Amino acid sequence: MSQANGVTIGLEKVLFGEVLTAKNSGASTKDLQWIPMESAMRQLGLTNEGSAVFDQADPDTTDFKVEEQDTPIYSVNTQGKVTFTMEIADPSLDTIKETVGGEITYSSGIADGALDNDAVIEVSGSFIEIRRSVLIKPKVGFKRIVIPNGLVSAKLTGQVTKTGLFLVTVVVTPTKLTIGSETSGIYFIAGKSIKPITGGES
Repeated sequence: MSQANGVTIGLEKVLFGEVLTAKNSGASTKDLQWIPMESAMRQLGLTNEGSAVFDQADPDTTDFKVEEQDTPIYSVNTQGKVTFTMEIADPSLDTIKETVGGEITYSSGIADGALDNDAVIEVSGSFIEIRRSVLIKPKVGFKRIVIPNGLVSAKLTGQVTKTGLFLVTVVVTPTKLTIGSETSGIYFIAGKSIKPITGGES
């Protein structure tokens, strides 16, 4: 659906894929060359209502001061970090593998509460660097928001109660992706208007 008076609202889906090492020559538009084909990306689960949020920290200013005067002799502004956060409301073992880390194995015999051939994943608690390309499709407004190289951090949250869901909270920090001599940031795509933003971490 086209963007109406600059309004972007609602979420159709969020897709995750591998970070490319070469541009996707089969992409229909230039901005989509930075991510896999949509058919090669997948949803990791449904998004908890109200949890899909973009945020950008306030810019940081560093002032260089000298004893002889009260005002800085030089100031440097640094763009605030951008993050995209979502809560996955129906996480599977595959969701945990792709966002928290670990490998899915299949039990043999009865051990640690697992029956024969049950799927099992161990979350070690150790930090594992996970990078994914991310495609966000709003229902109204921007056609796509593309993060070619996102640093993914996730944690297990939520409840195991009658009134609350067990969740995986995923935070994606866009970082620069360089292929050849070109560098990409975040793309906000609205019809023929393509606006790349490079305010992620390097």
